[in-house]
Amino acid sequence: MERKKFRLNLPYREILSTDVQHDFDNELLFAKNITLQKLYTENKGNYHVWVFEFDGMVLAFLTFVDEGDHFHIDMIAVNRIHDKLCDEIHPGYSLFTLLELVSLQFGYSKITLNSIQNRVEYWKSSGYEITGPAEFSNVWGMLTPMEKKI
Repeated sequence: MERKKFRLNLPYREILSTDVQHDFDNELLFAKNITLQKLYTENKGNYHVWVFEFDGMVLAFLTFVDEGDHFHIDMIAVNRIHDKLCDEIHPGYSLFTLLELVSLQFGYSKITLNSIQNRVEYWKSSGYEITGPAEFSNVWGMLTPMEKKI
């Protein structure tokens, strides 16, 4: 499958090589040794990394896989260095709602994800439904498969 090209407007864009210089702190990513550098190198093929940039700062990122008939959200994280600003403008939320809009442009009718246990209720409140039993991941612990019809 050919890699999709997205026309994103600021504050949304694909990750850039210069982003690896930005400080980004999130408790989940630190524990899993995930960095902007690693995400930049993985932004290829059907794996995409979008960021929310504000005033030159990376406030959040979203990673997802193009499965050919839908997008699968892999990770979404907010930069804890800028907690107060993120609480005001909700960059993580706006990234996944943008992905929902873009999905429709490609004729996709759903988005899937595997939620960590403490975020299942959040995803439910955003319209996602549980699609199967939770399974254990060596990296993330229990993950619950979910999807949203769009």
